[in-house]
Amino acid sequence: EDTKIAEISKPKHTHINQCAATKSQLARPTILVVDDSEPAIIQIKDVMEEIGYCVNVARDGSEALQIIDEMIPDAMILDLMMPVMDGFQVLQTIREEERTAHVPVLILTAKHITKEELRFLKHNKIHQLIQKGNVDRKALQVAVFDMLNLEIAEEKLSKKETQNGKEKPIVLVVEDNPDNMLTVKALLKGEFTIIEATDGEEAVEMAMKYIPNLILMDIALPGIDGVDAFKMIRKKNELEHIPVIALTASAMTSEREILLAYGFDAFVPKPIIESQFVKVMEEVLYGR
Repeated sequence: EDTKIAEISKPKHTHINQCAATKSQLARPTILVVDDSEPAIIQIKDVMEEIGYCVNVARDGSEALQIIDEMIPDAMILDLMMPVMDGFQVLQTIREEERTAHVPVLILTAKHITKEELRFLKHNKIHQLIQKGNVDRKALQVAVFDMLNLEIAEEKLSKKETQNGKEKPIVLVVEDNPDNMLTVKALLKGEFTIIEATDGEEAVEMAMKYIPNLILMDIALPGIDGVDAFKMIRKKNELEHIPVIALTASAMTSEREILLAYGFDAFVPKPIIESQFVKVMEEVLYGR
């Protein structure tokens, strides 16, 4: 324990140099942890280093910006309640700078988040919000791994990722249930470039940003539901041609008819059956 505290108490420039050297030599992702709680820093640092990430530490917002000025991290784990400059200010500052606007940020905080604060965080494109407490090590590792992989996927999109000389179709998956999201991603893996959204508002933003080849839209979403998000997408000239498949847990034939009447291109009931899912995808995308 004492060794760990001494280790993370080294001057920040030492941390920067260590991560910069490691990054160039072994291509280890660099995580910037911004938190004023020593126990939290020790816990997060151990969790991240366990899976091979290099960790820089800042104990307040202004120190975080100094570190970022010297080396932009691959991702950030950011606390919100800190002295000098809080996490909200840090997030806004990096999003306003072109060179750091893309850095993925995971919020890890004990603060009770108001609706206004949540809107601010979502507007500034945080990857995930996790409440402090008994943070599950594996869950935190998976969250950071997913955050880094999403950033890689977006970089590939900008370079027009190809497979066998052809561009992979881009699929926007709109789903707020993590288990259902994992199921859909597993079924799509390898054949498609996957973009994610967890609510209707984000679905419209991501659709406008990436102009996907297909949208898989959950109907029961928080805030703007799947039907209203679909209507918003259909009203935009750039998106009106994109096929949208509805995903819903309802097994009622009447709901299927209602969704198709709205203009959805197809319907897949949940829990998803792989053979049925693949058949609908092929029919919608390729007319098979």
